[in-house]
Amino acid sequence: MLIGLTGGIGCGKSTVLAMFGDLGCPVFSSDEAVAALLDDPGVLRELKDHFGLTVFRDGVLDKGALAGMVFGGPGPLARLEAILHPRVLARLEAFAAEHPRAVAVAEVPLLFEKKLEEMFARTVCVHCPEETALRRYARARGVSVEEARRRAARQLPVETKKQWADHRIDSSGHEEDVRRQVEVLLKELKKLIVQS
Repeated sequence: MLIGLTGGIGCGKSTVLAMFGDLGCPVFSSDEAVAALLDDPGVLRELKDHFGLTVFRDGVLDKGALAGMVFGGPGPLARLEAILHPRVLARLEAFAAEHPRAVAVAEVPLLFEKKLEEMFARTVCVHCPEETALRRYARARGVSVEEARRRAARQLPVETKKQWADHRIDSSGHEEDVRRQVEVLLKELKKLIVQS
């Protein structure tokens, strides 16, 4: 049973994904898949072809320069997504095929934006108050809160994702509280496997 885990930037998707992993679930991180692809020679060649040498420094991809370019407007972001998303999707499909009878959890930030709901038996939205999420993201990425807000505006609002998801996890409290929510949800998902 493939579970899609989504939410807004800074809401704690990676933390919740790790909790599912700690509880024995196979897990897939789209962010980690993208990071691996940004080291792939074929992907690097495509990035050089599309974005030029301005996103490279001494022959090495400058991820900060790439982020500055793609978050500057819809055109560059669409080009980057066209390079990366089909490859991430292929890895996700392979992951799902490897775990057909387990509660396998995949973190997919743009799950609803890219209309991937049909891939998943259930969807889960990780959420917290917007200002909390923006501060978390800004601190983790070394950007300003205003830059975090600008990047968040490129995604669906978290309230929309909450409404569309089958399940919700509130990450605004202590880690122990979040873990309890994950444990309760996992029990529920395992029951669904037995019933299917």
